Amino acid sequence: MAINWSPMAHRFVTTSGGIIEFSGENPLGQARQREEILSAQLHAVDHMSELLQIASKSTAPHRAKIAIREAWQMTELQVQVIVEMQVQRFTQIERLKLLDQLTAIREFIATQGVSLSS
Repeated sequence: MAINWSPMAHRFVTTSGGIIEFSGENPLGQARQREEILSAQLHAVDHMSELLQIASKSTAPHRAKIAIREAWQMTELQVQVIVEMQVQRFTQIERLKLLDQLTAIREFIATQGVSLSS
């Protein structure tokens, strides 16, 4: 009897910062959502001055969210993640961690696309 390892093999993504685990029936969907979050965080870190300018011109937190969403064409989830970011995420070492995770997630997604079409 052959054992099908493929469902378990695709639930983990290894990065230099650790392992990202996907649980449940839809690891590809979870990876895509994580990609959405990481790309938003990386964009915020790379455009910190613009983010602070948008936020400082806003009269209330909900208006800042609207302004960020409109300026950067982001989803509600992405904007929420950005406004919840801690200052430590804006350091260079944290930026490298974000980039590493995003690269690993994108490789995982690309691999899933190949295995799904096989």
